[in-house]
Amino acid sequence: MPICDHPHWNDNQCYVADGQTSWHLSYPPHDRSHGIPVNEVRGAYFYTGAAHVGAIQNTGHTHRWANGGDRDGSTFCTHA
Repeated sequence: MPICDHPHWNDNQCYVADGQTSWHLSYPPHDRSHGIPVNEVRGAYFYTGAAHVGAIQNTGHTHRWANGGDRDGSTFCTHA
């Protein structure tokens, strides 16, 4: 099951990370403030449900929406 980038985007098709209340897993400053090593999520895509067409990627400096040129990226998932 993919991990929700933000709890508000939970459509029951993704998992909200433990302790995640109002922050984005795809956004490096949020990761740092919650003890998530940015180097472990850099380049990864996170689920956004109906919030946008596609996923959102953690670039290591900021986050960006996936586009038609993105291929073969990694998506963070968990056992549900």
